[in-house]
Amino acid sequence: MGRTRKSIILSAEVKAELEKRVKGYTYSQRDSLRAKIVLLKSEGKSLDEIQEILKINNRTAIKWVNRFINLGIDGLKDASGRGRKESIPPEIVNKIITAATQPLENMSKWSTRTMAEHVKVSQSTVLRIW
Repeated sequence: MGRTRKSIILSAEVKAELEKRVKGYTYSQRDSLRAKIVLLKSEGKSLDEIQEILKINNRTAIKWVNRFINLGIDGLKDASGRGRKESIPPEIVNKIITAATQPLENMSKWSTRTMAEHVKVSQSTVLRIW
């Protein structure tokens, strides 16, 4: 006995959103591809057919179909935890930006060195934030 074929039935709203992602120029190619995979699957195409049409790996098609089935349209977003973590805590960033808009009384503007001394971080950290 073979694997059961998962089918996707889309509501009019979800279908419109996916088509918008495919045709819209403001969406990344990655988002467009994920939407195309789901739309083709909802049309009754097999994973092998989707792979052939879109020239993608079968595992890619399986991944996005399963994520859509389990999580809906939110499943097409990148999973959290990807990419490099922030090295500068948000509190420090906020403190530097706030202080930069309010110079001290005896100076007209901050330098990176005086800001670094004030916030107790390195000058290069202030430069990265500015």
